[in-house]
Amino acid sequence: MVYICDTGKQFLRSLTTMINKNLTNKWLNYPWQLGQGLDDFIHPDDIDKLKGQGLGLVLCLEDGDGEYIKVKNNTFTVNVRRLGVKNIFPSPTYFWGQEVKIISKPTLHCSINDLFWHHKDEKYYYQLIIGQKADKKRYSEDDIAPVHVKNYDTEAQKQLDQIYALIEINDQNPFNRTFDDSIFELVDDFLASCEDTDYIKLILDASTNININKIGCLLTIMLWSTRDEGETIHAWRVASFENGNQRDVQIALCVTDVYPMKDLNAFLNKLNEIKKKYPETESLCEHWMISTQDTLLRMERNKNNGMFQEVKKGSVNF
Repeated sequence: MVYICDTGKQFLRSLTTMINKNLTNKWLNYPWQLGQGLDDFIHPDDIDKLKGQGLGLVLCLEDGDGEYIKVKNNTFTVNVRRLGVKNIFPSPTYFWGQEVKIISKPTLHCSINDLFWHHKDEKYYYQLIIGQKADKKRYSEDDIAPVHVKNYDTEAQKQLDQIYALIEINDQNPFNRTFDDSIFELVDDFLASCEDTDYIKLILDASTNININKIGCLLTIMLWSTRDEGETIHAWRVASFENGNQRDVQIALCVTDVYPMKDLNAFLNKLNEIKKKYPETESLCEHWMISTQDTLLRMERNKNNGMFQEVKKGSVNF
């Protein structure tokens, strides 16, 4: 007979819970370092992404109930064995790249560079980027506050909640959106209620807890709706790609169906710049790259076919 101490029993209960629990959108403790005998915990296709860096606090992006789960930290996204999950943490108040302000110095432009869970204090601490420079000091949630937080008109918030409730996102392909036709009337009502208001800013600020793909879907519908809304959304997308923070860039990439730039080769270059600056946008950029390359290939084929038809037609007439 094998006897297990109370600590061992607790660990086994915790391990069993995590093995049976869907970990999507959970914050996890995944202690891992290269060369510590656990290299096979990282998917072979992703091991080179780590480049000697370790893992710790990660967010689970996708759990398909298989051997691997997809996780991310502030630098990269990788697939890891769920067996390596040590425990589940509470969700933090702030996320990587989120704009915040230091309460004691509210005029400084700051964003979250990294975050970690302090086991003894049982709370999160954050490290910031101030201006363009990383600050090594750690800040508690009492030291910082979100930017652009305000109380919105309850009717506008209610309209947005109704719109988002009609949008369904396919977990395997976030660009495969489905929604009921009644959404168009709701969007029209929302825009009418936001007359003389920066409705894009209202949407972004009032949707901090909404899936970015749903926000992108709403903006895509607005892109279709009228020429005026389309021009406004288009201008915001271009500005976001040039100077936006990570969240704005991610949402802008989720606005689909219309290319944000006429020069598709320039757009490909911009996608590479975005992916390098914000590694978390890799999957979104890859979607656009594949689509853009396919479009360029079709354009080239159509151009060649057109030239052939003109020559053939000319020869026949002759």
